[in-house]
Amino acid sequence: MTSPPETFEDREGYDEAFLGEFVVPMPVARGSLGDDVLDVPGGRLDYTHFSVVMSKSRRIALFVGVNISGEESVSIERSADKWSLDGRIPADAQVGEDMYTDNLLDRGHLVRREDPNWGADADTANEDTFHFTNCSPQMGAFNQRTWLSLEDYVLKNARKWKDRVSVFTGPVLRDDDRIYRGVRVPTA
Repeated sequence: MTSPPETFEDREGYDEAFLGEFVVPMPVARGSLGDDVLDVPGGRLDYTHFSVVMSKSRRIALFVGVNISGEESVSIERSADKWSLDGRIPADAQVGEDMYTDNLLDRGHLVRREDPNWGADADTANEDTFHFTNCSPQMGAFNQRTWLSLEDYVLKNARKWKDRVSVFTGPVLRDDDRIYRGVRVPTA
C-alpha cells in the first residue's frame, strides 16, 4: 500500500521552536552523509509532529526528529498495523514489506508510535508512524526489549512531568553493514 502525496499536504513535521525559547534545530547531515540525503522538498519528509530525513543509498531514514507533548499525550490502542510506502518519494527509494517477511527483523519504529500522539491530531500522528520511511530493520529482541525500554523511559517521564521533549533517533550506518535482501542493514 502507498499513501498518496496529497495525504501529507497539511503536515508540519518537527518543530524546532517546540521547546519555547530553547530552539532545537533538526540536525543537518554533513560530509558523505550529506551527499546521501534523498532530495525532497525541504530536505525532509514531514508527518504529524515528526520529520524524516532519508538516505538515498540505504533507502531508510538517516535520522528522524519528533516533538513529544507529555501534557497533551493521548494513548491510542494499537490495532492491526498497516504499514505503507510514502507516495511523495518513489517506491524504489524506500525499503518496503519484502525486507521484513519471514525473518527475525522487526519494522523498528524510529519515531515511536506513541510519541507524536498528542493533541487534536493524535490519531493522524499514530497513522503517520506506520510508514516504511519511519522504520529501520531491527532484530526483534533489541527492538522489543532494549530499545522499547529507552522509549518507555522518555515517554513515561514526559507524561509524568507534563513536559515537552524533542527526540532525534536513527541507525548507525557503517560501510561494513551486511547486505540482506538487497539492503545494507545497520547493525547499530
